[in-house]
Amino acid sequence: MPARRRGTAALARALVVHPLTLALPLALAACAPPGPSPNEIDLADEGMKHGAAAARGLITIALDEVKIGRSIGDDRTIQDEADSFQHGDTIYASIRVSGAANSGLVRAMWSDERGQMVQDDTRIVSPSRGDLVALRLSKPQELAGGRYRLDVFLDNKPAGAKTFSVEGTRAGEAGAGTGAATPTNH
Repeated sequence: MPARRRGTAALARALVVHPLTLALPLALAACAPPGPSPNEIDLADEGMKHGAAAARGLITIALDEVKIGRSIGDDRTIQDEADSFQHGDTIYASIRVSGAANSGLVRAMWSDERGQMVQDDTRIVSPSRGDLVALRLSKPQELAGGRYRLDVFLDNKPAGAKTFSVEGTRAGEAGAGTGAATPTNH
């Protein structure tokens, strides 16, 4: 009978140990932090620069307005709106975005009438706060007279454009100063 008691005792221990062995991983899993919801994206992995959240249709960002002018206020709004500038004028742009997204990417590409890029600006914005992006064309004195265009992209999708002109020519070009043609390095 002692052998049978050992067998019964071993069986009783086995029944007690197995439920605890199964309960421990379940308890640990319940304490683990929850995984990401279907609407969350790890932007570092997905690449915010490529508009991953927007491409999945999980967030929205909208362009409200684009203004260009000669001066900009502390609130990032254009104070002296214009679409025609004199050679050497400082040129500013103000881009207002809105939407449900917590963040988004605004890209502003400045180009000349031939489509040659003059400047490329990228900013991360908070559309849910009605964010304003203030930009300054960094070297307006290098612009030749002619038509220019500011193209705005939201999460790398075309969203709007604004055209403007610059009167006059750069110093050293034909028609400036003495009228003699002087080659310029590009």
